[in-house]
Amino acid sequence: MQDVIGKDLIMPKILTPNFDELSQINWLRNCGKITEVNYDFNSRHIKDPKVAAKTIESIEWENFQLDRSGDTTVFLNAKFNKEYQSWNKISKIIKANIEQQLVPILNEKGSELALSKIVIDSIKWDILSYFQEECYSQFRIPRFYNSLYKIYRSGHIPCGWEGNYPDGSICIF
Repeated sequence: MQDVIGKDLIMPKILTPNFDELSQINWLRNCGKITEVNYDFNSRHIKDPKVAAKTIESIEWENFQLDRSGDTTVFLNAKFNKEYQSWNKISKIIKANIEQQLVPILNEKGSELALSKIVIDSIKWDILSYFQEECYSQFRIPRFYNSLYKIYRSGHIPCGWEGNYPDGSICIF
């Protein structure tokens, strides 16, 4: 944690994320393909890249993502306020690691798939949120982004939710 977070942010209960795994994932390799993977939610595959992009770029998906992040921050603020005070500083460090290690990969793969900046930004948001959850995982926080990370690791992009959360299905491109 000291190397990643810095001495002024050391808190014994906050975990260090493993950023090295970002370069080990074969990002976006299965977009538009149907693969048999067990996810944490019911899922529906979207094969059409235009439909997937439209869903990812929608205000409904953005609001859904923000609501899931809010689930985590509200929980931490209410139950682990002292540890939560480092959230913004930790997030800044996570963002820097994402920019350094993941964005070049996403830009290359995104160019191959003709993904918009909004889609790339959505992916970055999901990965930021995943690492935030990882840092605070021992507090038994809601782990929605951990589930999305599994989708990314399988080479897909989560691109929407159908139904009322937590019931319903995740849409996957």
